[in-house]
Amino acid sequence: MIVATTLIGSVTLVVLTKASMDKGFLRYVNSAEQARVEQLTTLLEQQLTGFLDSRASPHYWWPTLVNSTRSQESEQWRRPPPPSRNQQWDSRPPKFDGASDHSLPPPRPAGWARGSISMEFEQRVMLLDANKHRIIGPPNHSDEVLYPIYSQGELIAYLGHIPQKSLVEATEVQFVEEFNFSLLWIWLVSCAVTLAVAYPWANSLIKTIEVFNKGVRQLAQGTYGSRVAIDRKDELGQLATDINHLATVLERNEQARQQWIADISHELRNPIAIMQAEVEAVQDGVRENNDSTIKSLHYNVTHLSHLVNDLYELSMSDIGALSYTKFEASPVALLEQCVDLYRDAFDEKRLSLLLIFRGDPDVMKNMSLQMDQNRIQQLFSNLLKNSLKYTDAGGGLEVVCSNTEDKQLVIEFNDSSPGLTDNDLGQVFERLYRVDPSRHRHTAGGAGLGLSICKSIAEAHGMTLTAGHSSLGGVSMKVVITWE
Repeated sequence: MIVATTLIGSVTLVVLTKASMDKGFLRYVNSAEQARVEQLTTLLEQQLTGFLDSRASPHYWWPTLVNSTRSQESEQWRRPPPPSRNQQWDSRPPKFDGASDHSLPPPRPAGWARGSISMEFEQRVMLLDANKHRIIGPPNHSDEVLYPIYSQGELIAYLGHIPQKSLVEATEVQFVEEFNFSLLWIWLVSCAVTLAVAYPWANSLIKTIEVFNKGVRQLAQGTYGSRVAIDRKDELGQLATDINHLATVLERNEQARQQWIADISHELRNPIAIMQAEVEAVQDGVRENNDSTIKSLHYNVTHLSHLVNDLYELSMSDIGALSYTKFEASPVALLEQCVDLYRDAFDEKRLSLLLIFRGDPDVMKNMSLQMDQNRIQQLFSNLLKNSLKYTDAGGGLEVVCSNTEDKQLVIEFNDSSPGLTDNDLGQVFERLYRVDPSRHRHTAGGAGLGLSICKSIAEAHGMTLTAGHSSLGGVSMKVVITWE
């Protein structure tokens, strides 16, 4: 296909070049003849009156006058035959300063007919009187162009010229033929070079495309471990790199999906298995149906309900269907409400809870933006609850609010030990992630979805949520809110 396209393009180029050369050279020839016509018009305006007054036959002075417009290198034109008996002209030679070639005119070419265009320039110019009657020259032609001849402001004659429609001069035709011959050789050589270069390249390109097709088909069939083995430094190499990167992402997503299904199954199985065991124990009479049993069942049902609700919210967030009802509100004011709600819980676990303002508190409280108050409270509550669950007794949590000069409000949740490693901090927002896989989630009261939900809420409000090391020895959760 590439070779065929190249050949078609080269043929088109040759045809257009030849057509342009033919037309361009013809325009050049006609422009040269136009210069001769203008020169001949000037000579006629200067000398025609004298010729007419002398009654000299135009067959004697017309060839000389036309020949005088030719270049010195050009062959002089031979004059036409003398007038017939019916013409009343004085046979005395005219007095004319110039060339005096009185040879006979050349014979008319084969196939010449009345009204046709002759070949030579001298056979395509004519002289007509003021009434447009022919004095000398070829018969009138439909393509002829008339140029008026004036003497002392009076129209005395017309100079007729039939423009050339094709190249007829031997030198002109020879030049065009030689050019076409050279053009043909150039085309043949270029085609040979094109085939010699394009065919191996096209063959290599086809093989490369086949490798791409094979790799993409394997990805479409779900074989995400396949890679495109192409080592190139051009655009095709970049395409191979992009396809391999896509395969890596798809493979990672597939592994995450499988792990996600396994984790969800595990999370759902544990509370269901516990409730099933307790119900069967009551049915078998091994355990009494008392308040302790009801409380245990209620705890597992509540845990299962929270898990299902969290999964539902994450799924809605993934498809962009999680609803947000935004109003103008102050995030600092909402933060104060959440902190007040968790003070008793922190006191019961012997943990300190401090709200610290670094800057003017009134200015921070007056900062407001469009937000869903319930979702923002859920964000702050999850972060407070996370510190409450995992901070060792005797420690504490510092919630620090500060504003920057670039219109940013920064809220940091800094708790005390235990902390996390750098690897754990990089994965803490992943769904169902926990630092210690051997620890039972129900004893900590969570399923590893809280921070994922916080991340989704923050991004939906244009905020950023990051995790880092706390100066107190634990984890620091930083929420950055930007005003436009």
